[in-house]
Amino acid sequence: MHYSADVMAANPLEGHSERLRELARRVRHLREVAGLTQAQLAERARLSVRFLARIEAGDGNVSVSRLADLADALGTTPSDLLRPRPEHPMFVALVGLRGAGKSTVGPLLASALRLPFVEMDDLIREDSGLPLDQLFELHGERYYRTLEHDTVRRLLAGGDPCVLAAAGGVVTEPATWRLL
Repeated sequence: MHYSADVMAANPLEGHSERLRELARRVRHLREVAGLTQAQLAERARLSVRFLARIEAGDGNVSVSRLADLADALGTTPSDLLRPRPEHPMFVALVGLRGAGKSTVGPLLASALRLPFVEMDDLIREDSGLPLDQLFELHGERYYRTLEHDTVRRLLAGGDPCVLAAAGGVVTEPATWRLL
């Protein structure tokens, strides 16, 4: 059988390889955002560390059931792991003291970039079920900073671009600041 150069150049596995590379990027990103080592994620997903390393390298062809286990361990869905995303989604964090203008400039910037605008304090209020003054009074700043860190991790894990108005104190928390 003889194939023309055009037929031979069309590699049917090319799209397949790109999907595996995209899965690798997504798994690495979610693992890093979750603060997990490969060993920790492998244990949660009931995979060998070696196989997880192959997945993160882009050459591990994972079965549907293993993909579901991996997604569960990362707190997402198999379709979310496979959905194409930009390698670096636009995530803009505005940081400043109270009254600096984050809530004024943020929606304008978000509109110009065609992104949603998110207020960190609104998310924390929703998650805690408390107004911020009560949250600080009942639980203190350390609890607020923990919620703040968890909120940033959740936003990044979701991978959805946005403009975020963060509290000025976020710079005092090295782990949260690194995430931003």
